[in-house]
Amino acid sequence: MKKHWGIGGIILGLLFLSAELYCLKVIQSLEMLHGTWLLNAWEYMKEPQCLIAILITIGVIIYSCYLAFFSKK
Repeated sequence: MKKHWGIGGIILGLLFLSAELYCLKVIQSLEMLHGTWLLNAWEYMKEPQCLIAILITIGVIIYSCYLAFFSKK
């Protein structure tokens, strides 16, 4: 049962990670309307809100990999 939770967590974690990375470009385009934006979308990772969201998502993916590959059942 834990393996199923792990595989599901990996899939959902990767979906959320891709959505977060896509939203970085959306944030950049919205800031272009106001005239202040960073040149590269990856520079937004220095913002605490973006960094915390990415770190939580990566943590969930790592824990899900642990459940999927190292759990007994």
